[in-house]
Amino acid sequence: MQHTPERRRIRIEERLDCGDRVDCASARGHTASERRLAAACKRSAGDTAGMNYRVRFMLLGTFLIIVSFLQPEGLRTTSVGHIQAHSGAAAMGIVDGVPFERRCQSAGVFRCISFDQEAEYINWGGSPKQTLYPNSMGSFVNVTRDCTVAVNGCSIRFTVPGNPEAGANMGGKFEYDFIKDGKGFGQNSTFYVQIRARFDSPMLRNNFGGEGWKFVLIYGGKTSCSNLGLLNQNTWYAGFPTMVHECSPGIYGKSGNKQFMEQGDYNCAYGNYNDKDCAYFRADEWMTFYWKIHVGTWGQPNSTLDAWLSYGKGPLKKWIWQPNFLFHFEDGPADVLDKVALTPYTTNRKEAAKSDGHMWFDELIVSTQPIPAPNGPTP
Repeated sequence: MQHTPERRRIRIEERLDCGDRVDCASARGHTASERRLAAACKRSAGDTAGMNYRVRFMLLGTFLIIVSFLQPEGLRTTSVGHIQAHSGAAAMGIVDGVPFERRCQSAGVFRCISFDQEAEYINWGGSPKQTLYPNSMGSFVNVTRDCTVAVNGCSIRFTVPGNPEAGANMGGKFEYDFIKDGKGFGQNSTFYVQIRARFDSPMLRNNFGGEGWKFVLIYGGKTSCSNLGLLNQNTWYAGFPTMVHECSPGIYGKSGNKQFMEQGDYNCAYGNYNDKDCAYFRADEWMTFYWKIHVGTWGQPNSTLDAWLSYGKGPLKKWIWQPNFLFHFEDGPADVLDKVALTPYTTNRKEAAKSDGHMWFDELIVSTQPIPAPNGPTP
């Protein structure tokens, strides 16, 4: 049976799944391979008399390979230099009332980090250029740009090995140095930090040993354990965030003979931990953390620390309230706070855990003025 050129063109378009006689270049053409298929499809409409079954079979085979590659099942991982970028549709994202882009346009904002771009991950050159630092074994294997779990786009993910040989520096560190933007906050100055964070069930369930993992460090000088160090930590694996100054002691409130590990909208008294009074971490849920840090006069109790958190799209609630905080300088009166670091560092970690844990961070914003809350009123 003889087929007319028109009939052959229709059959080829059907095999290539270009639609019911639609223009193939419009229906596909998103990749180089697909554009070549689209061009072949268009050529078939004008000159199909010489098209034999072998060529059509090759085209169909190429198309099936492309479809197989584009299938959503599984996770595609591609190298981006020093890290691995996991690509795919972002899971468990949040549609905020005030999206990241609008918050970044607010007055006073001098740095926004989305964690979407490879250029944000720099593992060489030293401070202030360098942002990514290795784990205790000199490897970057435990830090990942993750585009499958993010508030929007991509996030940075730390894997915390259950293996005790990972040591205290279990996952490496991401650090932003304010010097990049000509900023530093010394006496009589105020700044704000906002970030989204997420922890999986093994991260919260496991006891990795040591004093409990840290997650956000805000500090100045050469080390976060200086007089200018403010560390946010899951202290002794209590299951809720606390703040620590100079690596010790904890930033706790006092009332009578009670000591409160969280204050403000929470009254989490030492030894009396419960869901009502303590702001616990929640597994597999994005949390927003927000800090206001006012540095008064070195050596005088006139600095203030305020911190808020929220769950999902909920409103921010205060969990740190320190109106008469005392800062001492480290090297001299010209000292400044000028760094934010993200890390699962765990001091004195020696024990093994049952499994690996993971923590994610997204949408870091630093400003000289209040940063709008993603959802609900801004404190």
